[in-house]
Amino acid sequence: MRPLGFGPLVWLLMAGFWCLRVGPSLSAETIWEVSPYRVRLWVAVEPSADWPDDLADQLAEHLVRQCQTYIGALWEMEAVKAPPVLARNMLADLESLHQEDLPAGWQGEDKFLFLVVRAAGGTYQVQARQWDVRTQLFGSVRSAVVVQPAKLGLTALQTLIGAFCPVARIDRPKQGQVVLRPRGMALPRPPGAPQWIGPGTVFRPVLRKSDRQGNPLSIKPLDWTYLVAQRLSPQGVECRVYSGLPAPLAERRRGRIELLALAVEPSDRHTLLMLADQKDPSKPLVGYELFAYRPDQPELHWLGRTDLRGQVLLPARKEGLRMLLITCGGIPVARVPVLPGLHERLRLLLPNQTPRVAAEGFVRGFQETLLDLVAQREILLARIQRRLEKGQIEEAAQLLEELEALRAQRDSLALQLTEQEKTLSSADPELRPKLEALWTQARQLLAQHADDRLLRELAHKLLQAKQAPDGTSPTPQAKP
Repeated sequence: MRPLGFGPLVWLLMAGFWCLRVGPSLSAETIWEVSPYRVRLWVAVEPSADWPDDLADQLAEHLVRQCQTYIGALWEMEAVKAPPVLARNMLADLESLHQEDLPAGWQGEDKFLFLVVRAAGGTYQVQARQWDVRTQLFGSVRSAVVVQPAKLGLTALQTLIGAFCPVARIDRPKQGQVVLRPRGMALPRPPGAPQWIGPGTVFRPVLRKSDRQGNPLSIKPLDWTYLVAQRLSPQGVECRVYSGLPAPLAERRRGRIELLALAVEPSDRHTLLMLADQKDPSKPLVGYELFAYRPDQPELHWLGRTDLRGQVLLPARKEGLRMLLITCGGIPVARVPVLPGLHERLRLLLPNQTPRVAAEGFVRGFQETLLDLVAQREILLARIQRRLEKGQIEEAAQLLEELEALRAQRDSLALQLTEQEKTLSSADPELRPKLEALWTQARQLLAQHADDRLLRELAHKLLQAKQAPDGTSPTPQAKP
């Protein structure tokens, strides 16, 4: 039942009165600012012997009256008992409610509110959730417990108010700032009316494309993008844009395209984030580290490292929006905003930096091993030279064999470098030059220490010493 006295004619008269009252400043006003929300409330009550059979109808009538008093012109509400099928789905799990569960004819409304009342021992459990028609997005479930039956109506009203999320139009996006024009922002409000928007309120932008009749052709929430209210002004709500995308609101609005913003309030549940390869989304990104910080306090907090499934748990936070810094091998890969608790699961596609990290690790170990071999070679060369000077031919020959073994290790290291270069490759145009630079650096270091002329000279001296009249030892074989 819709309240009498708030019909379309009344709103047109109010809009005309607003025009006369504000004068020239109305040039910035549209029907959007003076249009109330058409709200449909569905009430589902779990059957119980402790309360009357018509509790759902009584509660619906009570909430209509209360909303007229406390919310005023912003809501044009009709509240009814939920149909049996919808009521069954609401009572089963309000969180799992989908658009397909809605009764036919929902296109004529702006908001749907769902209210569930269950018996919980000697108390009432009250839950509420909203569905926004224009963006076709559900809100989070709000819950409360009532101990005294006399406070059921008040608690139900407060729970509905907590579940309601206003919608606004995005105006003048520019350099990370936007102005929002909330629906009904110019309507008169009773004293003490709820204030859903204030500094810190988080909005989720949505791109809606419609046909000539206003029916949606596509509705697309902008991924990894949020708007945070900073200041309320006569022109609207001034917001800061936080996004992991370049220029997320820069799309040209041709034809019937709306940029909308829906206020969001996360639940107290955790969010499971999965990182996957953007070239192959079925491949998880393992070992990526995540840090978080508040936009206004850039102090990093370590969240964790992705597991073998590329997943990491983001704990719910009361502070609201968080910025995630994602690194791989100590190098930043992405920086995205997230609102833990808004979604149960999230998936983020990123460039696979695993080949780079593996290549860096191999090259680092390659360099250390090669320099260690070079140091051992220099020591052996000096010892061989001294043995030859002292005429200790047998000892010099043994040291020369050790030197040959070091050269074999170096050659094996060069083969490993070739194999790793083939294995750790990437077709990514951004990653390929980094890998090529690593392999070039390793090969240049190898070339610097691949000169075996001194080794051949010592082998020749040793051969000459053995061919002397007193030389009896077998001649060592030096590799060319």
